[in-house]
Amino acid sequence: MAEYRFLNDADFNALHRCFLDAFSDYSVNMQMSEEQFRARLVHNGVRLDLSVGAFNAAGEMVGFTINSCDFWQGKLTTYDSGTGVVPQHRGKGIAKNLFDSMLPKLREYGARQYLLEVITSNEAAVALYRKLGFRETRKLAVLSLNKELIYSPVKNQNPLQIWEIQNPDWQLFQSFADGFPSWQNSVASIERSESEKIFLGAFRNEQCVGYAVAFKSSRSILQLAVDKEYRRKGVGSALLAALQNEASSPEKGLRMSNVDYSLTDMLAFCATIGFETVLDQYEMVKNL
Repeated sequence: MAEYRFLNDADFNALHRCFLDAFSDYSVNMQMSEEQFRARLVHNGVRLDLSVGAFNAAGEMVGFTINSCDFWQGKLTTYDSGTGVVPQHRGKGIAKNLFDSMLPKLREYGARQYLLEVITSNEAAVALYRKLGFRETRKLAVLSLNKELIYSPVKNQNPLQIWEIQNPDWQLFQSFADGFPSWQNSVASIERSESEKIFLGAFRNEQCVGYAVAFKSSRSILQLAVDKEYRRKGVGSALLAALQNEASSPEKGLRMSNVDYSLTDMLAFCATIGFETVLDQYEMVKNL
């Protein structure tokens, strides 16, 4: 029978090993170094003291739920930054027990809701979360582009300039956006490790008309938006082409996670550029 307890900094190495084992057969490649894993925790705002591990009789971690906690959509929210159970211990109710064991502390902390994302094809996980009282709030797409983009300016328009931005104007940027980002793509997540991201702005006559934010190392795009008055004028394409040129990796692929399916204009733009859907996720929420 597993023992469940909240984690601390001393559990980091064991958590990293368990994470790699638990996601070794996952549909998405989740293998990463200790440095990359730590960066992931920082980006998501993980609180180990609000995260739970399951341990076998030998004291080895065999399952975990890594939790973040911050304000999201106006409510203090706990976010599941990763739940996993190593293959040989699945089917024993560990995932449910992890959730049940942490609920009292999360409520005591003041969290008003619990947020997570789950791959739609993972039917067992979706069924478990529904049974635990979660409801689907959005369907999100993970997109991938595997070709090099070449920016072609639109004729008879003032030249578009792409500059790196040092001090993001979030109030302006958010006025460009439709909808709102997922937890991992939120302003709060971006700001937790701002030095790991690149911020590009598209300017016409020194006026910012679009922007993009991505991880420097991986070309994974966190936010992309264009002023409504300047859409369908090559601004988004120029930003994507610039991201390919600016990223440190020699590969030309781009990735965009958690695109809301209700944002039909964004999805149509991505399809036109050549993005393909890698997988779909449900965003799910449970009131605490």
